[in-house]
Parts: sequence; C-alpha cells; structure tokens
Amino acid sequence: MTFKFIDQSRILSFSSRGITLEEASKLHFPQDSDLKHEIHHITCVDGKYYYFKSANTVGMINELLGSFYASLINLDSVDYHIGFSINNYSFYLLSKIFYEEGYLYEKLYRRGKRNEKSFREQFFDDSELCLYQMEPAYLEMLKLAALDLFMHNTDRYNCNLILKRKDGKIYLSKVFDYGKSFTSHGTYYENSLFGVQLTPEGLSNLFSRYPLIYLYLKQLFSITMEEALAAIEKKHGIKLDEELKKYYLEKYHTYQDELCNPKIRIYM
Repeated sequence: MTFKFIDQSRILSFSSRGITLEEASKLHFPQDSDLKHEIHHITCVDGKYYYFKSANTVGMINELLGSFYASLINLDSVDYHIGFSINNYSFYLLSKIFYEEGYLYEKLYRRGKRNEKSFREQFFDDSELCLYQMEPAYLEMLKLAALDLFMHNTDRYNCNLILKRKDGKIYLSKVFDYGKSFTSHGTYYENSLFGVQLTPEGLSNLFSRYPLIYLYLKQLFSITMEEALAAIEKKHGIKLDEELKKYYLEKYHTYQDELCNPKIRIYM
C-alpha cells in the first residue's frame, strides 16, 4: 500500500535539525513541556514554526483523514502538510505550532500527576460532569469522542490532549494525533476519553447518555470514504494506490455497519 506525488509543489522542504531553546521559549508552550525534547521535533519554514513527525504510509494517511473529518464537525484540528527533510531525505508530516499568546495551555494531568484516566474523570464521569459541562471545552470533547470512535483511534491519551484557559474559561486546544486509527476492530473500544462495548446495547447506552456523540457520528458518516480520500488526494497533490483505497473502504464500511446498526436505540 502506497501513494505517489502528483504535484510536488505541495511538499514543504525543511531542515530536520531542530531549533534552539531560545526559539522554543518564545512559542508559548505549556508550562510543563520538556523544551529540551521538543526542540528536536520543530523546524522553521519561511518564518513559521512546525512540528514534524515521521509516519508510515497508513499513519500518514490517517493523520490527513483525521484533519479532514474534524473539519466536517467544526472541530478545531491542526492542518497537516507533507514535508521532505533536506538532511536525511525522508518524508514527514508537518503541522504549525498552534500556541497563542494570552492563553494558558496545559496537558491533561490529574492533580499535578500524569494519569491516563484524567480526561475521562474530568469530562465523562457523572461525579464531575457538573463541573465541566458548561465549559466551552465540553462540546469539543463530545466532538472528539465521536471522531475517535468513528476512526477507532486508539492513541488518544492525556499528552496529546491540551486545554487552554483564558478569562476563567476552559477551551480545548487544536486536536492532533490520529496516527493509530483504522487499525483496530473487536468487541470493545477504549481510549482515555471513554470505553464502550461495540454492541447495539453498549452503543445504545453511550448514545443515550451522550446523544450529541451520535449526532456527530451521523455527520461524519454523511461523507463517504471515497469522497474523503479524493479530498485529501486533491489537497495534498497525491494519488493513493487501489490497495490502499480498498483498505480504508473496508474499514469504513465495517465501522459503519457497527456504529449505525439499526438495532441501536437512543433513549432521551
């Protein structure tokens, strides 16, 4: 499974040697970020700073699809570019550094400690739901839950979930990291947002508790995988081979049969 470039002018050439600590200190990273680590994954192209990450073919297409599908439900996501390193002659995915001055950014740690369940505890457990459901971030969490379930993304953990605060309000920052999607299939789905039995009963319970997740899923399935793949081909100047398209079409239809099962009942 592979793809080829039709329009090489869309490729961003860059240096993969990283940036200096002084440069990174001006990019408004979350306070608990390890800048000594981050600088090795950031580059500057025409005065703009980007993260760069390596990915295999499926991982790269997953990221492009994630950004595309996020736009369908108005979920703010990073916008990926395909880049080529002039140092090691390899292809990478690039996304602009999105931190803005005036916001306080924080990764989802629980009481100052890393905890893989903190997102679920803070936004999806009844015990604390009342504390967050009026925050601007809450609606975005439901969109993200729908997107991750739609893509079967198993890589949604606390370090790739970032909140931003301003004037006493909590917002979800740009969403990123869809690399480990469209790969898993079984009777149970889980990430750090929620877990659900992939049965009519399990999904009925989830959608009845969070009907917006179901509505966002319907929006995501309103665009066929053929249309989504054609859109990223056009945007990035690439051509996917038939084997790669077949892989995504099979995943899409399997998940559609599962998540749009007519036996699912929504109880309001």
